[in-house]
Amino acid sequence: MIFMLPELNEIKNKRKELGLTQTELSEKTGVPQSLIAKIEAGKISPSYEKAKKLFDFLFFRKEEKEITAKDLMSRKLFFVSGNSTLIEAIELMEKKAVSQLPVIDSGKCIGSINEKNTLNALNESNNKEKLLETKISKIMGKAFPLLKENALLERINEALKENEAILIINENNKVTGIITKTDLLKKMAGKK
Repeated sequence: MIFMLPELNEIKNKRKELGLTQTELSEKTGVPQSLIAKIEAGKISPSYEKAKKLFDFLFFRKEEKEITAKDLMSRKLFFVSGNSTLIEAIELMEKKAVSQLPVIDSGKCIGSINEKNTLNALNESNNKEKLLETKISKIMGKAFPLLKENALLERINEALKENEAILIINENNKVTGIITKTDLLKKMAGKK
């Protein structure tokens, strides 16, 4: 039986196929990111030890299905536009039992509204009735980050450390779902 090792030029394609950045591959293998960049660019041939670490991780590890954004995301995406009023956003959050909403205009996430920035705005307002009719674009928070459907659990976890939710996009950059901290907690607890 003849066994062929992969070619060095296959490292980049396999890394991208797995949805990993060079930095993430470096963290998983212990091979410096700068060396991975040089290998992928064809500028250097690594030592046997470094090549083995990369090949073992990318090509020869046990084929256990890694959790991706597509596995975790909710396809039920509720959102408001920048022209929606605060009262419309509050009513939608209450009706759908969600604590945050992306603000989407022309298919792009331009911001977010959540319980925290809604309560802050209400607490700081002298005229709550007028505030409830305010356009979301005037009080929204930052937009949720975007991750591809094939993003791995580690990357999702990192994004959720700094954000209440992340939007998931397909290969055509179309928003296909959302992942919240609650979705991640349910998955880690073994619930569907």
